[in-house]
Amino acid sequence: MEGQAPQRMGFGFQDDTADELKGKSMDGVFGLNQNARLVHFAYNPNAGKDETLADAIDITVQIGESEQKRRIYDITKVFDKDNNEIADTTSQAWINGYNETWTQNSAMITHVLKAFVTEEVIKQALQQPLNGFADWARVVTALLPQGFENTPIDAFLEYQWNIPEGRDQTYLQLPKNMKGGYWLCAAQPGQYKPNISDKGALVYTNEQNQVHPFTRNKNFMEGNKANKQTVNDALNAASGGGNPQSGSW
Repeated sequence: MEGQAPQRMGFGFQDDTADELKGKSMDGVFGLNQNARLVHFAYNPNAGKDETLADAIDITVQIGESEQKRRIYDITKVFDKDNNEIADTTSQAWINGYNETWTQNSAMITHVLKAFVTEEVIKQALQQPLNGFADWARVVTALLPQGFENTPIDAFLEYQWNIPEGRDQTYLQLPKNMKGGYWLCAAQPGQYKPNISDKGALVYTNEQNQVHPFTRNKNFMEGNKANKQTVNDALNAASGGGNPQSGSW
């Protein structure tokens, strides 16, 4: 009855096929995800393990009812091509590694901002003297307009490069750098569908045959980031029993 207080359910039979049992979350698809939202973009001074001190910028993109997160840390360690830490912070190798990582990290932040503000706004804000990562992070995270969380965006998801320890497959994630190409932009008008070009590249076009900013070349499409991996696939491949399955959009 209308106005009746809710009652706690009893211990009777529950149908295991009822529609209301099914999860409502959407984890997104490989590649283009339209109608996404940037719901968090902020400086985090406690980004270390168990919320210990460590500087970072936290990025959260909502796709459907689920969230994809990316954290851009201040660079305190640099590693060589064999993943060995370079101890001498005054060495050319350390400086080169730092600069390469910083170029990618700062470009990631610029990329997010450009979905909401112009490049001129970003450049103007960064003309002021900045004293380290925390100062820079506070400036750039303050550039987003009020209500940015409600602005539709397009986001690109890719697969993890390797199967995480303790898991049985790779999962979709936001890119870690700009090497693959654009991964976030203002929402583009129309409904876009994926196509593979005659050169093996991924492109998206809408009803007006307009090309979406998100594209990926043949090398990307043949690599781990475009193809879901599972433990079973890896075992089959190792025994000569088959190839890893391709990811779907």
